[in-house]
Amino acid sequence: MDFTPAKKILAPFKGYKVYAGFSGGADSTALLLALHTLAAELSLKLQAVHFEHGLRGQDSLDDAAWCEDFCKSRKIPFTGITLDVLSGRHPGENIEAAARRMRIQQWIEMLAGQEKAVVALGHHAGDRIENMFIRLCRGSNISGLTAMRTRGIIHGVTLIRPLLHYHKDELTTYLWENDICDWRTDKSNFDSTIARNFFRHEIIPLIKNQFPHAEKGLLQAAETIQLDADFIEQAAMESFKIIRGSAYAPVAFWTSLHPAVSHRVLRLWLSKNCGRDMIPDSCLGMRFNEAVRKFKGETMLIPVNSEIAIRISGSDCAVISNSELKPETVFEIPWCWTEYPLDFKHGRLTAQTAASGEKQKYHEEFGDLNTAVFDAAMLPDILHVTERRDGDRMTTFGTESPVKLKKLITDRKLSAIQKDNLPVIRIPDGNILWVPGVRRSNFATVTDRSTRIVILRWELFQEQEWESASAML
Repeated sequence: MDFTPAKKILAPFKGYKVYAGFSGGADSTALLLALHTLAAELSLKLQAVHFEHGLRGQDSLDDAAWCEDFCKSRKIPFTGITLDVLSGRHPGENIEAAARRMRIQQWIEMLAGQEKAVVALGHHAGDRIENMFIRLCRGSNISGLTAMRTRGIIHGVTLIRPLLHYHKDELTTYLWENDICDWRTDKSNFDSTIARNFFRHEIIPLIKNQFPHAEKGLLQAAETIQLDADFIEQAAMESFKIIRGSAYAPVAFWTSLHPAVSHRVLRLWLSKNCGRDMIPDSCLGMRFNEAVRKFKGETMLIPVNSEIAIRISGSDCAVISNSELKPETVFEIPWCWTEYPLDFKHGRLTAQTAASGEKQKYHEEFGDLNTAVFDAAMLPDILHVTERRDGDRMTTFGTESPVKLKKLITDRKLSAIQKDNLPVIRIPDGNILWVPGVRRSNFATVTDRSTRIVILRWELFQEQEWESASAML
């Protein structure tokens, strides 16, 4: 195998300690073998790291043993780390996301205090294509579409991908040439219910069958898009220099920026003021841009997460800690549900319209308290999303008299996390339309005369910065 592309990526890290993620699969085995071969030439201090997630019983333990034996036979330093993913999952977090989050935390702890240390991962060209498709379906911008790069930094940890320009068949051929044919195979890699496997086994083969040169074209597109992303990111960095070091930024500064630059500057500004990497998603970016564009002088608060908010007041925007807010402060966010989803604390509200005849289908498919169906003709275009307020009452579906919201919430026996992140969706006059997980009101009820319906959904998730960062590991 021609090591030239890999050596070009590794060259800036000559003399570094390289922690190589080693699952025992073909990709990570090829990575470890290549690093071992180049270690002397590049003065690399190699350390193999294997994560045993406790998810696949004896197969998982056998993989860990195989990896340790592989390293011992080649005198490669080896570290095995056991992760209890099932017990460590957060409420509403899927297994893959939990495993990624826990691996990230291990890398952060392992590299803490080391100036010359990087993490090497075994992603190859095919992984880059799969990642691009997944990000495209999530609505990512061009920086997100090209998030899998040869070099990146997450929460202070430098990641490198020395094999990103190699194809899968090149890696397996390299292993065979070195008399290695017994690498480990994770059966979950064939489960097409997992997004990356769905694209790998179902979608990409169909595309390549129809367009034989598609893989080359997609990789070329990824390189070209990354150049565009680099240009916009550099422009954002230049704009950020104007407000770097300040928790305040003039409203006029934000309105002067192109939206493509504004979102990236917002990330840099939030990260600088929080002391850690913050990745605002597109919903927060759109909400912030809309707020500064329509700002008329009245103080506005935009929640970012459970820790911080952006306050727009006077002629400035400021990053403030939620602990700085007065106890009686209640967030209120206008939501144009026809245009975009809305993030609120640790969850997301989405809206979808359909013909009234689809009502029963949605009740059957999403028949839970985190989904509600309304008459589209009666629903205002702007809804208001707030926290709970003292004395809140609502007239629930099927009743005529208002009931204390506090009692309705108590009756549902929600968890502390659910209560803390509970959005209250109101119509413009302040009356409650719906409280996900609790009850919906009798407003905009779907009847036989309804022609269109609106399906509102609420999904509780973990911190966006963890999710976005972990998708790369």
